Amino acid sequence: MDALFSNSSTHTGDTPLRNAHRPSNVEEIRAILHQAKLQKTPIYIHRDSGQQGLHLVLTRMNKILETDTANLVAGVEPGVRLGDLSDALIEHRLRFVPAATPFLREKTVGQFFYEGCSNIASLKYGPAKHFLMGADILLPDGKLIKTGGKTVKNVTGYDLTRFMNGPYANLGIPVKFLLKLLPEPEAKRLIIARFTCLEDVFGLVDALRSARIVPAYLFWFDPIVQSFIQKAATDDHLVLVEVDGVRDELNDEWQAMDSALRKSKSIMAAEAPADIPEISSLTGLFNPEAGFSLVDELKLRYSDQPKFMDFFYGAPQKKTGIDGLFGQIAEGKIHAFYTGDPTGIDSWVEGVLMTAKEAGGFISGNYHRSLGKAPQDVLGQVEQTLKACVDPDGILMG
Repeated sequence: MDALFSNSSTHTGDTPLRNAHRPSNVEEIRAILHQAKLQKTPIYIHRDSGQQGLHLVLTRMNKILETDTANLVAGVEPGVRLGDLSDALIEHRLRFVPAATPFLREKTVGQFFYEGCSNIASLKYGPAKHFLMGADILLPDGKLIKTGGKTVKNVTGYDLTRFMNGPYANLGIPVKFLLKLLPEPEAKRLIIARFTCLEDVFGLVDALRSARIVPAYLFWFDPIVQSFIQKAATDDHLVLVEVDGVRDELNDEWQAMDSALRKSKSIMAAEAPADIPEISSLTGLFNPEAGFSLVDELKLRYSDQPKFMDFFYGAPQKKTGIDGLFGQIAEGKIHAFYTGDPTGIDSWVEGVLMTAKEAGGFISGNYHRSLGKAPQDVLGQVEQTLKACVDPDGILMG
């Protein structure tokens, strides 16, 4: 299940952090685990919990250990930034698809999987969890286990790799990831378009579907989100669409894209480089310095999205003008953004979740998991049973 919870307390670098420990190898983590167990001190990973305990910051474990071009697999430590990984793979003409978009460059691989693997390019390439082939995981007792492997036959049967690396999992500390790679596309093109209303945005998606065009990603931002992030008022809806593939086929798709944009009444559309200011500023939605992003928590059927948006924009909190929507509208992955009083986040989230449910949507439950509330379904019961076995003292807090 793809999900990502982002807020200003998520730790992204070597900034000051209370009770922070920055190990550079597995043995140093083992020593920290041993000391924590003796003192019954909780350990938090990738974030500052705001509570007492030790905080593991894994940014110094930032080596790309191997790039296996024959098997299309990379082995990396958890502190490798996705942007650095993407840059390093260019010389091999390879890519780790979830890192191939500009939005997640500042996240580390460890954060990415801990927070639930939001793949911006899932419309064409599928969920990011399918790009995790294996992992080395350090258990609370100091034992190192290896899950998965470089080939598909090594990840059949019980899927411990993704189970142990689920969103906000606290069963162990991943110290190495095996990532599936794909060749770089022969060509890719990005278009930036603006629309006066949501109906026209949906019109673009409908036109692309009719033309059987599957973009690498189609990302939408409402005027409220844009105005806050870019510090400039706008009334337009922004859509970014990237297509990639074989050059000749891409040229045909580009012509069909032009026709789709005209049919959907785009008020502005132009080809753009990936480093345009509009994109650079919007990356803050995934590492916000201010505000709160509820990302990949909500999944709605395509036909249910207009109903959800009508509910959302008509809710009482909208009178304050501080929360908006963005996301992968062609897939029904709608994300919400809040910039109000931090003490009101929980009630705001509950309101958003209820609104989505009333509109026929589905909830991942990862917001509650981020608060330490384990799921109550069968998989949750299995997880809690395993947690009691591998971490009876409850040292790891995620």
